[in-house]
Amino acid sequence: PESVIVTAAPGSTNVVNIVKAAASVGQAVGVVLVRALRPWSNGHFATALPTTAKHVLVLDVDTAAGSNAHSALYLDVAAGLRAVPFVSMPTLTTVTCSPQAGGITLSAASAALKPQVQVPLAEKRAQSFQVWETSLYDEGIAQRAAGLSQVLTAYGHVQASVALSADTQAATRVVQSVGTLEAEALASSGESDVVVVLDVSLLFLEQYQVLRNLASAGTVVLNCSWTKDELNVELPFSVRALLASKNASIILLDVHSMTSPQAQAASVVTVLLSTLNKVLPQFLEAAVTRVVGGHLDKTQREAVITGLKAGQAACQANKTVSASQLDAGSYTPSNAAAALTLLPMAVASGNASAAPPLDAAYRKLLTQLFGERVVLADASKTKSLFGEKFTGGSSTSQVASVFGDDTEFTFGIYLARLHHRQALVATVTELVAGAVDLPSELRNALDQWVGHVDDATKSKSWGDRVIQLLEAIPELSPELADIYRHREHFAKPSKWIIGGADWSRDIGYSGLHHIMASGENVNVIVPETSLYTQPQPSQRSAGNTKKDIGLYAMNYGTAYVASVAVHDSHAQTVKALVEADAYSGPSIIIAYAPQVPTAEPSLMLRAQQAESHAAVAQGLWPLFRWNPSWSKLGRDTFVLDSIKLRKDLEQFVARESQLSLVTAEAPTLDPALAHSTPGKLQQLKQAMAAKAKGAGRSLAIKLLVLYGSDSGNGSSLASKLTKKAEMRGVSSIRCLEANAVTLEDLAEEEHVLFVISTAGQGEMCGNAVNFWNSLKGAKGGVDHLKHAVFGLGDSHYWGKGTEDSAKYFCKSAKDLDDKLTALGSERLVELGLGDDQHENGFMGAWQPWETELLDLLG
Repeated sequence: PESVIVTAAPGSTNVVNIVKAAASVGQAVGVVLVRALRPWSNGHFATALPTTAKHVLVLDVDTAAGSNAHSALYLDVAAGLRAVPFVSMPTLTTVTCSPQAGGITLSAASAALKPQVQVPLAEKRAQSFQVWETSLYDEGIAQRAAGLSQVLTAYGHVQASVALSADTQAATRVVQSVGTLEAEALASSGESDVVVVLDVSLLFLEQYQVLRNLASAGTVVLNCSWTKDELNVELPFSVRALLASKNASIILLDVHSMTSPQAQAASVVTVLLSTLNKVLPQFLEAAVTRVVGGHLDKTQREAVITGLKAGQAACQANKTVSASQLDAGSYTPSNAAAALTLLPMAVASGNASAAPPLDAAYRKLLTQLFGERVVLADASKTKSLFGEKFTGGSSTSQVASVFGDDTEFTFGIYLARLHHRQALVATVTELVAGAVDLPSELRNALDQWVGHVDDATKSKSWGDRVIQLLEAIPELSPELADIYRHREHFAKPSKWIIGGADWSRDIGYSGLHHIMASGENVNVIVPETSLYTQPQPSQRSAGNTKKDIGLYAMNYGTAYVASVAVHDSHAQTVKALVEADAYSGPSIIIAYAPQVPTAEPSLMLRAQQAESHAAVAQGLWPLFRWNPSWSKLGRDTFVLDSIKLRKDLEQFVARESQLSLVTAEAPTLDPALAHSTPGKLQQLKQAMAAKAKGAGRSLAIKLLVLYGSDSGNGSSLASKLTKKAEMRGVSSIRCLEANAVTLEDLAEEEHVLFVISTAGQGEMCGNAVNFWNSLKGAKGGVDHLKHAVFGLGDSHYWGKGTEDSAKYFCKSAKDLDDKLTALGSERLVELGLGDDQHENGFMGAWQPWETELLDLLG
């Protein structure tokens, strides 16, 4: 085809239908659907785009009003065309259309593509539904929306999408979910077959016009305790008249009569799926369970069944109410102002994020510290750097146009700005070093700027001087004019990305791994909005746990890392932000920003201060800073700022030191103590005691301790085991990550001890997976070894008593022990299994296993 449409917009099924219709009347049109926009791949784009293309149309949704900037898709396509071997470069145009809920409709896409694609289409209406509710926090709503789109697609065999929007200015957030079910050649007209109203008070607020898009003969689901007879009393006259004019059916569902949140959610989902009639009855329970939550314990599953039965009962014909039975006159449209415009919210598959934004204290601090240098991109409403739109902003007018209201992909834009600045440095360097005739003062200013390009203060002062001198020149040469055009890059920017609270659930998808691997000088603040003084074990049982970003980033080794709480320690937060800005490379700041759900907005700051102070004082939220560049200065790279944790650590070290002195036969004392008179006497006494006992002993065995650990528990136990073995006389011992050793290295070993944590579904941890992969494929080479394995896991991680829990608990350790034994290695002691559910945690199994092992080794 000579004409090719490229789109990543929601509702792209309708674009495919346009292409099919064009082909049916003899017009050859191609379509490239971009499934994942970032990171962009020129190679894949070149493979997908036919070389016969002469006209490329980028179809996108409308950007913010007044914005002249091209979309990220258009810019990527423009760059990607250079990678395609065309005989002649095709023309590139962009067309936009306004999406309705669920994406671009068939008619909107068809109209936007004219006159390039002329296809007459008879548009039919797809099924659609709405859910109206109020909520302080939207994470559960977003999860339900994502789950509904998944089950309707899986069980209903339709292309389902759910979009969220909200009135964020309301004291209690008003949230609207709009779902569209598209079959072949169908598109949404904006009417909804089903409208679910979970907060009936919204029916009394004309600004929301909750029922304005109800389709004729549609269904309305009301969450209330009213009876059929009470509807004429409770419902406003205008609502009754509208329902009667639409010939609507009414389903009454009392969600609040059920105490379990799982039962409440299940009842709503059941009514919605039953009314849409897209899920067969035999699959209804599985579909409802999948939406409510895949990892449920026995009690929660029973609650789902209760809610499902309540929803089915509400849908029975004898329970529904026909609007014709209501006391209503003729319907007259209201003269009230147009409905409020609700702001879009992010929905992604899996754990969608609609978390509250980072509180103003951190934003204000960034502006106070870095002034006009700060470039702040707000991605707090997203789950990822790559896949969502967000609102950006900055304190400077120069970058406000870059981070507009429709900005996507913050990191990519930062990289572009970094490259622009690097290009400016190269241009200035070449100009100063060349033979171009420059005024001496200007040459000196440019030379000084290049020399201080990474100094925040001097780069700005010398840059301002260069701008002043350039503006004094009547006519600039092309080289100087180019430098003046890029003058915004003179000052070293302080680049910050505010992430979402859900970014820690998947470090790879969120883009944090991408930033750390890049090594670029970009700072990320990841907020933690959960209350650490109120642990939520249900999150863990639901498989919804967050990862330890700080530990991950420190193990990666290239990023500055800090954990801060501005509402408890303002000074420590300031210190961390300043150090992160000065660090040459990526920085990850984990910021405690608790959102207290019971607090009134006016009292939120006080509640945050109380919560932050309690979490830090109890040692539940750590304060620390880690700077890898400090090692070059001879400083410790890690600084623990938490007073409580520091005292606990000092007490622990003191106890360990006392035990070491008792155990060691020739203890090493602190230099200050060793050179004191009492210290010398103590050393003399210990030396005489050691001599009397027959000198120090040394065990002539060789030990290698290997560990696989993501959270740090495994590496900590391995380190402790190594230390104890050394104190008991083992002189030849090493402690390493399992990936640091190859099978060939084991040929020189005698005793190998493994401490293996469990990752994912019984998988090996990242720092042990390479070793395990090589061992799995081995057919020998370890029959000379003696080994012992200790595994760490959680027997309830996949639900108490479930089949998955039994299957995956410590599976990586079990597989390793079995494989070593099968290859001929001798097992020293039985496999140890540390369980987080034990009353003493994994230490309940570790201590007897360790004691037996050390005794066996002598």
